[in-house]
Amino acid sequence: MPSHGIAEDSAAGLVRPLRDDDLPRLTDLVRGLLPWMVITERGLTHMRSSTGWWVADHDGEILGTGRSGRFGRIWVGVARDSRNNGIGTALLARVEAEARGAGWAEATAWSDDDIGASFAARHGYHAAREKPVSVLELGDASLPPLEPPAGVELRPLVLLDDRLHELHELAMAAHRDDPADGGDADQSFEEWLRDDIGVPDLDFSGSVVALMDGRLVALALVTTDNAERAENEFTGTHPDFRGRGLGTLVKLSTLHWARSRGIRSILTGNDAENAPMLAINRKLGYRQVGLRRKHVRAL
Repeated sequence: MPSHGIAEDSAAGLVRPLRDDDLPRLTDLVRGLLPWMVITERGLTHMRSSTGWWVADHDGEILGTGRSGRFGRIWVGVARDSRNNGIGTALLARVEAEARGAGWAEATAWSDDDIGASFAARHGYHAAREKPVSVLELGDASLPPLEPPAGVELRPLVLLDDRLHELHELAMAAHRDDPADGGDADQSFEEWLRDDIGVPDLDFSGSVVALMDGRLVALALVTTDNAERAENEFTGTHPDFRGRGLGTLVKLSTLHWARSRGIRSILTGNDAENAPMLAINRKLGYRQVGLRRKHVRAL
């Protein structure tokens, strides 16, 4: 039965733009829906600079939310006890209209469980890719020692603020053959500064870059909730320097750093066809805890 006494044909009337005073409640909702990601209020606030957000508000209670951003990427989430009453459908219609109005010919969305995947299928989306989500419990992990090979230097991101253009070039080269998000290789320097390096949850001490002969060749970005959780946001190696263990090295560096800061668990999500990174995860002791699916529909 519809929860909160909401009739399905009235759900659209609950949808309105996100307001500043919604952010604490929005954070609680999104954190509950995405348990395998680092979600913070400051992070969601930052996302508003490049994405449109809406909420389903019923008597002051936020029952669901939706967002629409670059490349036609959308997402809809509804509180578990508020589903099956049209809220998700109303939010989806709103974010699709925003994506269409921005000129995107295709909408892409990620589901986070079987219920979300079924919802996407019912609304005309076809599954395109899968992304296993894994976690490493650092208290139980037996980490290999961090021993950079001769000629390789590890440098935290905080010491590279004068080389951001070079770092952008490295990130775009590493993204270029990413099977899940190839569009990220098309970010301008300004977009990358805002959407990747500008994320307030990014830790500039834990994020690390490998250098060879002074050249930036591999990077690992890590975000934290400033408490006990961290997330591997992106790990990549320049195509010219792959096969040398640099991806493992920079990711291992984030693990040693996280444990030294008292972080208990670190999360990561990687495309199911990204065999090299999945092999790194297994080598370092991550275990799969979930599966995200990418869905696509022409607008």
